[in-house]
Amino acid sequence: MRNHHSWDPGHALALGAALRRLESGNVVFGVPPAPYKCPPTPYEVALLAADLVKELGRSGRVKITLVDANANPQPPPKARMFKEWLNKVGVEYVPNNRVVRVDPENKVVDRQGREV
Repeated sequence: MRNHHSWDPGHALALGAALRRLESGNVVFGVPPAPYKCPPTPYEVALLAADLVKELGRSGRVKITLVDANANPQPPPKARMFKEWLNKVGVEYVPNNRVVRVDPENKVVDRQGREV
């Protein structure tokens, strides 16, 4: 899967299409350090992706990981709720880590110098 983001409608649609085509593998979403424009967006996108994967019957074959540069989901008043939902739908949540490099050709995502 190519690198996509959800901040632009065209990329968001491409992300959805790529998720629909994905039969198996790992999808990694990165959350930048706060503050950023719309704090709930990365968590909402990961939850929507997990819901789509489940709807397509690929939950056991497609793993979703959310690498968060923050200690907790943003905004702080929603942190507990997002953690509960991410856990409930099976999204691996990795706080206090940053995505430092993405190599789409070799399908490698480095976070803090460690591969996901």
